[in-house]
Amino acid sequence: MALQQGGPEKADEFLWGGMAEPVKAVATLSGIQLRNHGFPHRYARGLARERNDPEFEAAFIRAEPLHSNYYEAFLSREEREREFEALATAVSKLMKLLPEGASA
Repeated sequence: MALQQGGPEKADEFLWGGMAEPVKAVATLSGIQLRNHGFPHRYARGLARERNDPEFEAAFIRAEPLHSNYYEAFLSREEREREFEALATAVSKLMKLLPEGASA
């Protein structure tokens, strides 16, 4: 919706949150306390190792420029669209780690 209404930077922030919030939800439901802004990346790295699935960390790394783009507006529409599919796949996997009925 934000992208269609001409707010690509806001859309990028939503994409970033779409990755960060499920990571935070999985951590919280695992009893891990969020301590600072850098925590989700470190937790995604740990999930990648624990589950032997490097996609978790790779997707998080790919999402970080989207968060920065909200403030700096440096990404093109093509770059944004290229990241969307990779993030959607990782988020789908993260959501499967949550209990049924839970949402991030």
